[in-house]
Amino acid sequence: MSTRPANSRLADLPLETEYRSDCHDLVRDFYLPCLTHSTQYRRAVGYFTSRGLSVAAQGITVLVDGVGRMLLVTSQD
Repeated sequence: MSTRPANSRLADLPLETEYRSDCHDLVRDFYLPCLTHSTQYRRAVGYFTSRGLSVAAQGITVLVDGVGRMLLVTSQD
C-alpha cells in the first residue's frame, strides 16, 4: 500500500533553490520529500554506489509501492 499523499505534486513542495550537504540533510530535506511525491525517478551518474540508494530507501519504497518507475544509468566501473 502506497503512503504517497493523495493528489501530490512536486510543485506543491516548498523546495529550496539549492541544497548543500554542509547545510542540509540531503536525504531528509530533498530526496525523501521528492520521491514521496514522484511517479518517476531518473538518474544518470558516472560513479554510483549502493549506499546512495540505501540512504534514500524509504522514499524509493514509497515510489515503487505507488507503482512508480526508477531508471538508473551508471558507469560500468
